[in-house]
Formats: sequence, structure tokens, C-alpha cells
Amino acid sequence: MKRIGYFLLAAILFTILVGGVNCQSKSQYTTATPEGTIRLFFDAYSSLDADKMVNLYVEEEREKIKPNTVAFLGRLQSIRFVALEIKTVSQIEYAEPVSVSGRIEDSAMVKASFKGVYSEKDGSPRHFPYQTVKFHLEKREGKWLILQPPPAV
Repeated sequence: MKRIGYFLLAAILFTILVGGVNCQSKSQYTTATPEGTIRLFFDAYSSLDADKMVNLYVEEEREKIKPNTVAFLGRLQSIRFVALEIKTVSQIEYAEPVSVSGRIEDSAMVKASFKGVYSEKDGSPRHFPYQTVKFHLEKREGKWLILQPPPAV
């Protein structure tokens, strides 16, 4: 009888563990908020997924930044961001589209502070110091997208 009890307990713990792991692997962030977009950016960066990173930019920037993004990420074996803090420092959303020279979109500025550890393909780990970068975003068709690459990321 004790064996059945242990077996059931183990089965329940295994189910909880597997369910918890599956929930953790799914990103809870979306482009519906400026901070969500930047979290997705760092998730894609950590995954070395150039396509996901590039798709978080406004459409007119994507082709410009893709070659450098692919080349840079191709040199890395891994990257991990430590002490990542993301905060929206300004956000302007218009009730109706306002246009002077074609288009003025909802805009936001997000600061991301972090330090990181990365390894290039040669395997040697390297660190970069704690830093803060600013991301400028625009809301396009309901999605917050990055306007241009920030310096140092």
C-alpha cells in the first residue's frame, strides 16, 4: 500500500514539475506594451534569435539592421542578461491619430539596465558591466515597435 502511495505522490510531483517547466518556457510578454516589447527583445537576444529581434523594430528599419544583427549574433555561443530592469520613462498615446508631416504615432521611451555574460564561439566567457540604454518606440497597428537600435546593445 505504501508503494502505491509513493508512486502516486511521485506521479503528482512529476506532473506539477513538468507543468511548471512548460509554463515557464512560454513568454508572458507581448508587444501590447512598451516594456513587453523590450522584454521580448532581451528574450530574443538571449536566444540568439536574430529574426525575432529584427521583427521588434519598425518595418522601415528591419532591412537596415538585419545584416549586422545576424553577423553579431552569429559570433556568439551564448549570452545572458543579469539584473535586467526595464522601465517605461515616458509614454504618449493620442486619442486620435495626429498628423503634421505624414504621421505622428504614439511613442514611448523605455530604459533597460543590465549587466551581462556572453561567450563567443571560441567559448571564452566575457562580461560587460552594468549599463543603461534607452529604447525609443512607436505604436504601430496596435504593437509597440523599436524605432532604431540603441547604442551599446
